[in-house]
Amino acid sequence: MKRAPLSICIFTVLALCPVLVTAQTGTSATTTGADAKKPVSTLSSSDKQLVKSAGEAQVGLLHMSEFGKANGGSDATKELAKKVLDEVNTSWGELATAAKGAELPKTDQSAGEKRDFADLKKNNGPKGEKAYLKALEKEVKRAAATFVNGAKSASDEELKAYFAKFQPKLTALSTEVSTAESESGKKK
Repeated sequence: MKRAPLSICIFTVLALCPVLVTAQTGTSATTTGADAKKPVSTLSSSDKQLVKSAGEAQVGLLHMSEFGKANGGSDATKELAKKVLDEVNTSWGELATAAKGAELPKTDQSAGEKRDFADLKKNNGPKGEKAYLKALEKEVKRAAATFVNGAKSASDEELKAYFAKFQPKLTALSTEVSTAESESGKKK
């Protein structure tokens, strides 16, 4: 009976080792490159879309509230922008956990946002403050609507709880910003 050389046996064992690990654990032991850095999401495609929509709404609010905190006009408007910013920062941190590895949008300002902020900066005084509050109102309403939709239609329980937790807060902020926007029009 012929025997295989020892070097061939060792090579065969080493070559099959990743296959054996994969068969036992269900994951590959040789993950490299981008796959090693990118977490695998356990969310359905519709839940991933909800995460994307919520993230985009929050990024818009983040940029708008940062702008208002620096350029909001009156102290009351700057304080409102800070309140929105604080809520968005809290919500954003929890979204990353609730997303379960789903990709979140980038937080860079788009070219359109940069243009809009440049236009808002040109306006100063009561007109500028009113324009800012109107733009902030639009962003808060968009975020609140996104969270209402998420609370209704998320299939993942943790994600649904996330939307349910922050939806009333965004709705309250929407009301507060709408009131501030209405009152800013009455000032002379």
